Amino acid sequence: MSINKKMTTLQDPDTKQLQDVQLQLDSLQDAGITPQYMRYVLFQKMLDLYQVPKDHAMRTKSTPTRIDDPDLITQLKEMGFAKAKTYH
Repeated sequence: MSINKKMTTLQDPDTKQLQDVQLQLDSLQDAGITPQYMRYVLFQKMLDLYQVPKDHAMRTKSTPTRIDDPDLITQLKEMGFAKAKTYH
């Protein structure tokens, strides 16, 4: 298999998934969900990914400016949290 064919094969499902996510996000926005609330939900899902308990104080903090901030990931790891095995 050529590298170009392999890249096309690998990218096609991602493209479809990204299109599906974009449509779902558009639908949420059309329903009145604000971008700030979407960021809050994504932050909570990231905490789920790191197996942070639902009642942990970190969940009550305001959503960070950058939910992909490497310092945030470092902080989670220092607190003893790790990604769930299904997300590695």
